[in-house]
Amino acid sequence: MPAIAQQDTAFSPSVVVIPVGAKVAFPNKDPFFHNVFSYSSTERFDLGRYPQGESKTVVFGTPGMVNVYCEVPNLVENLDEWGYNLEAQIDVAAGVFVSGRFGMLDFRPLNDGLGTGSSLPGGQADWDYDTARYEFGMGYRLARNAGLLGSFMHNVTTWQDPDDDLWSVRLWWRF
Repeated sequence: MPAIAQQDTAFSPSVVVIPVGAKVAFPNKDPFFHNVFSYSSTERFDLGRYPQGESKTVVFGTPGMVNVYCEVPNLVENLDEWGYNLEAQIDVAAGVFVSGRFGMLDFRPLNDGLGTGSSLPGGQADWDYDTARYEFGMGYRLARNAGLLGSFMHNVTTWQDPDDDLWSVRLWWRF
């Protein structure tokens, strides 16, 4: 049975070719919990957190490429990214407010062991770039702890993809 180990906070090997219907093991060789998952349309799964020495398996029943990820462990010495979020809300009239938010995530480049700095063939990687998010909105406070907010969010990445932009209307309620 093919295996993709989690060792030194990386998958090893980083690329595996398997036949349809193959079972792949994901052993955890790191001294902390890992969580292996994939949101790929070809094969979606989430193996949950499990400790060093345990292994979980997935049967890949559909042909195609599957990107596999691991949740970053909650240990300061093993963090692979940092981020922050700034938010402001200002009342402009009775019940009416404007809001703005800026957030930034800085990811450490992924490493495939081949010197390309990427986890995918051809040097492309899903999470090896910084991203910033700008959000501006206007809303109406329905009650002291509830409101309606319409906003526009622009995600800025190195790729400048306009599909990252998002218009939203949210009904919120604070407990």
